[in-house]
Amino acid sequence: MRSLLLAVLALVVLSTPLLAQEGGQEHPKHPLFSPDELKVLTETAKAYGEAFSFKNYSDALAPLRKELEVLLSVYERLKAGEFDLGDNLEMWTMLIQVGRPGQVPGISSNYYNQACCLSMLGQADEALAALTKAFQFNYLDLDHMKMDTDLDPIRNDPRYKALIDAVNYNDHFVVYAPDGLPEGPAPLIVILHGRGGNEEKVLEAYQGVADTLKAVLVAPRGPLTGGFDRYSWQRNTEDEAAIRKIRETIAAVKALKTIDGTKVYIVGEKQGGKIATLFALMHPDLVAGAVPMNGYWNKYYYADFLDQARAAGLRICMIHGKDDPGFARSKDGVKQLEEKGVTAKLVEFDGGKELPENSAELVLEALRWMK
Repeated sequence: MRSLLLAVLALVVLSTPLLAQEGGQEHPKHPLFSPDELKVLTETAKAYGEAFSFKNYSDALAPLRKELEVLLSVYERLKAGEFDLGDNLEMWTMLIQVGRPGQVPGISSNYYNQACCLSMLGQADEALAALTKAFQFNYLDLDHMKMDTDLDPIRNDPRYKALIDAVNYNDHFVVYAPDGLPEGPAPLIVILHGRGGNEEKVLEAYQGVADTLKAVLVAPRGPLTGGFDRYSWQRNTEDEAAIRKIRETIAAVKALKTIDGTKVYIVGEKQGGKIATLFALMHPDLVAGAVPMNGYWNKYYYADFLDQARAAGLRICMIHGKDDPGFARSKDGVKQLEEKGVTAKLVEFDGGKELPENSAELVLEALRWMK
């Protein structure tokens, strides 16, 4: 169970115009709830907060479900376009799903807390159904969930394990094959979205590269959920699921299309760039080159893979903003690669964490350099 008394504070905050900051960006003053809805949410938060403090899981269910009715109503109105939020519609749609402690209650956390109650009440079927709903609305905190004793009664249920496996890893990817592909095997470009991105958007952004190079383009979805149509490759330092996902995606595309195995390249944005580098170093037998954009170079961890990268003829082109904190690491990384005999270069651009508008052009030139 999360610290649910924070919900009371959340409603106090929401009763005033919201202006919070995250990552240096201001959130707009657009309240989601009417005064009547705020009153309901405040009352329900107090009711289930008190019930949880006494471990009275049965009494907590009714106010949780009442709160959920309000949250789902707002969510449906958001989707129907009843709020004039402009460019911030997606942000608010994400927030109403995942919530933010002390600011915005979330649909997913409500379902999660219901699952905890039902689990402790011995209602396994209902608990698993609520947990499934939590993930459908992008519940994020797998680390907490795996340690939460309220879920112990259902922990050994095979349906619980299947649910966790499905959330941690999925086989979703999208493929783009441009018109006019030459007969015979075609090059393959694997493009990885950044943290909080998704496969659809990143595929669309680099279709022009595939058109120019007459290559098949595939964008896998990161194995970790991260919000409204948002996915990630790593939450902390784990990378097994990400590496497996990419490896199996490449195999799946080779089964669908005729691919030249000597011309497979992996490209990644930000966190995807970090994973692209790691995958290329770990599997130079599967990719000929990597193009990380504002990625992250780990000189100690990656050092173990450099000999096999040199032997395989791997090429790495790092694209990095000069004002990004990781720029110096990429610069050192290229030097470390070259000292080990791995072909590498650094392409720098003016700017910091955000990728430039001509990212696709920079990737195109990097891939041409690799041929």
